[in-house]
Amino acid sequence: LTPACCGMSEAAFQENERVLVVSKKFGGQLYEAKVQKVEFREGAHQYLIHYTGWSKKWDHFVTEPAILKWNDENLKRQKEVYDALMAAQQSYGKGARRAKREQLGPDGYIIPLPASSPVPLPATALQTAETKSASGKDEDSHSSGPSRNRKRKSESQDGASDANDKSELSLKIPRSLKNQLLEDWDQITNYHKLVPLPRDPTVSGILESYVSSKKRAISQSSEDEKIINDLVAGLKDYFDRALGTLLLYRFERAQYTQILKESSKKSMSEVYGAEHLLRLFAKLPSLLADVHMEESTLRLLSDRLHDFLKFLAKNQSLYFGTYKEADSDFLKFWKEQTGE
Repeated sequence: LTPACCGMSEAAFQENERVLVVSKKFGGQLYEAKVQKVEFREGAHQYLIHYTGWSKKWDHFVTEPAILKWNDENLKRQKEVYDALMAAQQSYGKGARRAKREQLGPDGYIIPLPASSPVPLPATALQTAETKSASGKDEDSHSSGPSRNRKRKSESQDGASDANDKSELSLKIPRSLKNQLLEDWDQITNYHKLVPLPRDPTVSGILESYVSSKKRAISQSSEDEKIINDLVAGLKDYFDRALGTLLLYRFERAQYTQILKESSKKSMSEVYGAEHLLRLFAKLPSLLADVHMEESTLRLLSDRLHDFLKFLAKNQSLYFGTYKEADSDFLKFWKEQTGE
């Protein structure tokens, strides 16, 4: 039956039309999409849509209430939704509770991530550069008088911070790596698959390759080389400390327990690979939220981290692998560990 014979209007959207689609699953964010096919079934128009820049596995049918015309008004609405989600993320970074275990990417995508647990920040080169800047500022402020110095000390003891004095790190994760994060979440939480371990290359291997690539690309000064080496050492240290409490989905914890028994003499950066390293980058802004940084230090750190993300995206096909089915022995062990 055609819509006309049933007294229904023509389809509001046509094949190959550029549209915006509301995703209830990911916070009501409006995604750019293209109409692939229009069908009339179950008494309504249904549209097969493809999200621009995303894998075809996310293609699905939606009805008209979920689609918006691509025009200035709706693009403004898209920005308003994005701004609201960004505000929610900032509130979360200051301690507000969130109902779902999701994190908003810097340019609007909500990236599902493992639930956060407190993790002590290691005394690494990455953190040392930041705290040096902070201490330098405190020394300057000392000359302003005892009362101001006491106030800063009190704030430090109480864990409070002045929003006007603190700069925050913002990482723009490349689109291809955002897709990778979403695929990672889907494979593990929905399909109960696992990253094969030990990975090849490991986190340590990837970081070493990055250092080598920088040395080959340009003639580094001794200062530049030291900065890169300190950054890599800091990332490795953060990863080893954060993995067990911050970077694992629930389904992966039994695998982690097995790895600790089998590879007790190895650091986790010598076992895990790009999948878990990328999760660390998605978490870094919140990890470093309470570490005071001078703007110059923040810019330097941000530039270096973005440079590494570009390197990771460029070598994505080499560093990210396929997931494996969990075997019966693992599932039995997982049930014993979780009681499920």
